[in-house]
Amino acid sequence: MLKNILVPLDGSKLAEQVFPYVIGLAQAFDAEVFLLGVCEHGETRDGQTHRLYMNNEAEQLRKSLTDSTASISTAILMGKPAQQILEYTEQNDIRLIVISTHGRSGIAPWSLGGTTQKVLHKADVPLLIIRAK
Repeated sequence: MLKNILVPLDGSKLAEQVFPYVIGLAQAFDAEVFLLGVCEHGETRDGQTHRLYMNNEAEQLRKSLTDSTASISTAILMGKPAQQILEYTEQNDIRLIVISTHGRSGIAPWSLGGTTQKVLHKADVPLLIIRAK
């Protein structure tokens, strides 16, 4: 069962295109949704911006899940995005990662396409990869 779903975000609208899928899955399985942002080392000034962004996105998801017991958690980590996603997945008993194929703009621009590929090759859990338009 999908009790824990991880949604890595980079602050871009492209990465947020996974939300309709996440909402459907969270409602269907009453899953906990973990929104994860990763700041590369040296991006400390963007940390507060990232935190505000993540809290805002969590609040929007909560509003969309009004008829569900699913919950939303947020986390912001420092380091290499793919590595942090994989470590967070293992440490938090994540059962599914829902990720976009692109997200090259936003608060902390890192190549989500490259990150997605790295996570795909090393993850021990299923990925739902959404092609951003």
